Amino acid sequence: MKEETKGKIFGFVSSFIREKAQKLPPWQIDQLKRAYPFYPLFLSDEELLGFKKERSLTTKFGLGFYPHLASLVAQDKYGEVFREHEIRGNLNSAAYEMLEQIVTELRHKQRTPDHHTELRDILDSRGGGTSERVAVCDVFIGDFREGPLCIELKGPTPNLDTAAGAKRNMLYFQAIMHRAGRSDAKAFLGFYYNPWIERNLYGHWATKQIMDMNNEVLMGAELWDYIGGPKTFDEMIPTLEKARKEVFGR
Repeated sequence: MKEETKGKIFGFVSSFIREKAQKLPPWQIDQLKRAYPFYPLFLSDEELLGFKKERSLTTKFGLGFYPHLASLVAQDKYGEVFREHEIRGNLNSAAYEMLEQIVTELRHKQRTPDHHTELRDILDSRGGGTSERVAVCDVFIGDFREGPLCIELKGPTPNLDTAAGAKRNMLYFQAIMHRAGRSDAKAFLGFYYNPWIERNLYGHWATKQIMDMNNEVLMGAELWDYIGGPKTFDEMIPTLEKARKEVFGR
C-alpha cells in the first residue's frame, strides 16, 4: 500500500473517531446495571462499560464508514472507484423472473447456492419483453484487474432479508454486465470484518443459506486484500492503531 494511501486512511479514520468519540454519552455504571441487570453476572464494571460502548459504536459506524474506507483502499491501485454506484441495463422478462425465482427458492431452502448454475440459468432464460433493471454497488471498481467489480459491504451476520437482498443485487449486476458483453464482471458480498477469524469456522446460517460461500463471499482480511492487493489488511491495521493513538493518546 502506498504511503499516500496510508496517509489518507489515517486522516479519514482519525477525523471519524474524533467526531464520534465526542458524541458518546457519559454512561454511569449504576444506570447500566439497571438497564442490563443480568450482564453483571458475567461482566465486570469495566467490561459492562466496554460492552455498551461497543454497541453504541456499531450504530455510529453505520454504512458510510466502511464504503469510504474501502474506496480509499481501492484507489491505491485503481482509478475508476465509486461508491453507491448504479449499473443500469435491460433484461428480458424471462431472465428477470428466473432471477427472482432463484432468490425465492434460496430463501425457502428449495435450492442450494451455486453461483455458476444460478447465473447460467438466468442468462439462458429467453423470451418476453425487455425492461431496465438497476443494481447498486456499495463500492464499484470499473478498472479492477479481473474485470468490473461490485462489492456489497455488510456486517458478518446479515439477517435473511439482508442476505437475500444482497444476492438479488449481485445477480442483477452480473446479469446486466453479461448482457452488455462484460462476462468478466464479478460481484461479492464483502464482510468488513470476520469475528470467526478463519473462514472454515464461519457459521452464520443466513449467509450460508443464500450465498455460494466459495464464489460470492469475501470475509475480513480476504476483502481488503482482494481490493487492495496482498497484505493490505496487515498494512492497514497499524494505520488504524496509529489513528486511535492520535485521538486517545493510547
